[in-house]
Amino acid sequence: MTESKKHRDLVRLLKSYVVKNYPELEQRLMRVDDGESNEAVDIIGHSRPDFFYEDLSTLIIGEAKIEEDIVNEHSVAQYRDYIRECENYDGNAIFILLVPYVGESTAVNKINRLKRETKASRTKVVVINDLCMVGGDECRK
Repeated sequence: MTESKKHRDLVRLLKSYVVKNYPELEQRLMRVDDGESNEAVDIIGHSRPDFFYEDLSTLIIGEAKIEEDIVNEHSVAQYRDYIRECENYDGNAIFILLVPYVGESTAVNKINRLKRETKASRTKVVVINDLCMVGGDECRK
């Protein structure tokens, strides 16, 4: 599926967020589905996340969503699959969701419901918005 420029820009912001907040990973193999990377991102569940990093002790799965897609059926299935993958990881697991500023509260509410439904307790989930990356404001870590 061809991704929109808006989505590709969000994916690049997602990668920037990871590099900024986890600088030790910058020189390691991060797989990013941004249309420029040569490293394919593996399919998790039925989808390919926008960002993936894994080593012996850390798993980071990232997804970027444009406003229209934050709570559609496909996106919610992705979030569920990615949270489950993180829950099953034997180490530190983080799921990062980057959305436009106007959709952040909707995304936080949906993710919190999914965490309760899936009984996710080990996974650190971070929902950030595009403005905190572009404007230089502090994003959640």
